Amino acid sequence: MSAAAMETVFLRLGFEPSNLFGVDIQEDRILEAKATNPLVNFECTDATCLAFPNDTFDIAMESMIFLQLTDDDIARRIASEMIRVTKPGGILLISDWRYSKPGSHEFKGVSRRRIGDLYQVGTRTEVGRTFRGPLVPPIGRFLSEYLSPLYFLIHALFPFSAGHTVTVLKKLENSKTR
Repeated sequence: MSAAAMETVFLRLGFEPSNLFGVDIQEDRILEAKATNPLVNFECTDATCLAFPNDTFDIAMESMIFLQLTDDDIARRIASEMIRVTKPGGILLISDWRYSKPGSHEFKGVSRRRIGDLYQVGTRTEVGRTFRGPLVPPIGRFLSEYLSPLYFLIHALFPFSAGHTVTVLKKLENSKTR
């Protein structure tokens, strides 16, 4: 999901544009986001070293970053920055695909275990809730095209078949800022 699309979700939820900040390392995505939502604060920057002060935001969100980011050191640095800029008691939203693409080294799933490692669950954050999203693409596409009435039944009966999840983390009050 692009920075502009993420910000649009928050705008639809009633957030003030001037209170929203989006970052991306790719300048073309930032330019697109600024054109779509000119009142939102967008910045082309490296997410491993954000310029925001500690404990700035009530909510920090990543969307579709970590699946494509297979370097765990960089992923940990981004997650640590997200924790750093979130206020104690604040929320971190992790929206990503939980399974790796079979046979590919270009994608690394964002499993519960990986979230625990990246976001230091238990020491700096705690899991609030996880929401299941769409089914894994091959199954979801097949069911949507040929057996659409079964899509939600399969989703309900086989929770592991949901490929996308949104995990809600809470920054612990006593979390040390690094």
